[in-house]
Amino acid sequence: MLTGLLLAGFLSLPLGMVSQTPGSSIALAAPNNQNRDLYNQYMQEGYKKTAVRGFREALSFFKQAEQLRPGDRYAQNAISNVEAYIKRGKQLIFFVSSKPTRLRAGSTRTESTRDCFNPVTSLDGKNHQSELTALTAMSDTDNSQLTTSDHPTFFFYIPKTAQPIQSLKFVLKNEADEPLYTKNFNTPPQGGIFSIKVPDHRPLKLDQKYTWMLSVNCANSGNKADLSLTGAIQVVKDDNLSAAIQQTSDPIEQVMLYAASGIWENAITTLADLRRQKPNDPTVQNYWEQLLTSVKHLQEANIAQEPPLN
Repeated sequence: MLTGLLLAGFLSLPLGMVSQTPGSSIALAAPNNQNRDLYNQYMQEGYKKTAVRGFREALSFFKQAEQLRPGDRYAQNAISNVEAYIKRGKQLIFFVSSKPTRLRAGSTRTESTRDCFNPVTSLDGKNHQSELTALTAMSDTDNSQLTTSDHPTFFFYIPKTAQPIQSLKFVLKNEADEPLYTKNFNTPPQGGIFSIKVPDHRPLKLDQKYTWMLSVNCANSGNKADLSLTGAIQVVKDDNLSAAIQQTSDPIEQVMLYAASGIWENAITTLADLRRQKPNDPTVQNYWEQLLTSVKHLQEANIAQEPPLN
């Protein structure tokens, strides 16, 4: 009787819960290890389907992962994100953001800024002041953009200037408010989207929040910054997402994974690299424009057709 009960219990176990020992005897795998392995498998399969736009199949995998780990933030975020993609329907790509991003990522300005940048004419025939814009988007709860890179890249749009810019300064600080990286540079006279990459000797640490500031001094304005943009970034780690990224060599699929996972810095950096490599590719251009216009303040800035500068 006892043998029959044990056999019935064994037959009801999920595939993989049993393992063979070298002596061919049957041994039961540890439930915790099995749950971990199944969770990882479901998450990675979900990410694979997300990369090729199989959102409904991805949703099924992510929900199975969440059942194994109720309340798991990675599974819950993945479920929320692919559900958002399903609702959007035919749109190629968009960034899943849990909260709106402020138009200029936190900015201060002086009156002399009006003389620094050229006004632009919109479709309604009216002149509008062209804006210095940070290409950022947040997906977490503390106003930080996310990255998996310890040497992230920051993107900014600088309009064509009406007069020379005296100085442009970027400062990145750690949680102790200590400068980690500072860079002074000149702006391109024609304006455009430029990038700043944190160098190899200044790596960011996992799960720490870093703040940055970009300050602009227009000509003849003294030492006081005429305009400053501020924001924050945090390095996160998702082993299953990383595994899915490594399993595809298609940059578009990688961008899809990052964007659908709320990892803005990786998404825009990967797509910007591809945009530079294939400047005349209409498919790449379409993805670039749709990614930027999926973020409200970038759509309002009307810069989606601007390519990233080399």
